[in-house]
Amino acid sequence: MPTSLSVADIAPDNTVLGGYADNACCGWANWLSDQAVVLSSGGAGVNVYDEFQRYDNAKVDVNFSVSAMAFSPSGEKFVLQVTADYPYDKLIRWGADHIGAETVDVETSARISSLAEATPAIQIFDKAGKLIEAIPSMEGAGFAGWLGNNRILLKGKDRLVIFEINTGKYSVLSVPGIVLVYVPKI
Repeated sequence: MPTSLSVADIAPDNTVLGGYADNACCGWANWLSDQAVVLSSGGAGVNVYDEFQRYDNAKVDVNFSVSAMAFSPSGEKFVLQVTADYPYDKLIRWGADHIGAETVDVETSARISSLAEATPAIQIFDKAGKLIEAIPSMEGAGFAGWLGNNRILLKGKDRLVIFEINTGKYSVLSVPGIVLVYVPKI
């Protein structure tokens, strides 16, 4: 695991959301397993995301990294978003352990492509790191911010989506031809 924790957010009770990014080198996108952790103010930590465990992609050069993490306003929940670094216009290649090898086999390529196309993957957890909700992929709609403690805002290319955590329902605001921009409250 990488050794430098990047802090993404801090809850009102000083619980920390953070991650260990891959920071691959030498032309490789996927060198180490990305991690996301919740650290309570008492120092105990819970690993809520382990890239290689979740995606079984240690042997291929496609990285599934945490692209957003944020606590709800109360700090009782947090959202985690994973995005794939996937060369859609290229064949998937084996990772650094297979230097000299050609692209991956058809089955592995299909599995990794399917996983990558389902990103951004958005999950909501309670503060202790227990999964509350996994939001179905909405064609590229990514996390934009919290709207109170039980709703999140997702932003797509030409739409905003409000997702209700308690009910699993969502509302869509579509504006064809206009790029929507959400500016979070600072």
